[in-house]
Amino acid sequence: MGPQLLASDEDASTGVTPVFTHEGVPDDDFRSRLRQKFGVTLAGGQKELEGKILRIGHLGHVNPADIILTISAIEFVLKELGHPVEIGSTVGAAEEILAK
Repeated sequence: MGPQLLASDEDASTGVTPVFTHEGVPDDDFRSRLRQKFGVTLAGGQKELEGKILRIGHLGHVNPADIILTISAIEFVLKELGHPVEIGSTVGAAEEILAK
C-alpha cells in the first residue's frame, strides 16, 4: 500500500505500529472513514507527528481476522480517496505471511 514504517524492526514497539500517512490523503478524513464504514479505529500522531503518521494498535488479543479486516479496510478507504491501490494485493500478502 505504500506507507513507510516510522521505526525500524530493531526499534519497533510490540503494541503499536506507527506508519507515515499517504501523501495527499487527509489524515482526519481517512481515519474517520475507517471508523464509520468498517469500525476500524487508528490513532493519529501526536505533537510534531500530528497529521504525519497513523498508529495501528495490536496490544492484547489480535487474531488473523483482525489483521485482514484492518488491512482490507485501509485498502478500500485509500481507493475511495483516490490513492492508487490494487484492492486485495496487500490482503493477499498478509494472508501469505499469516499462513506460514
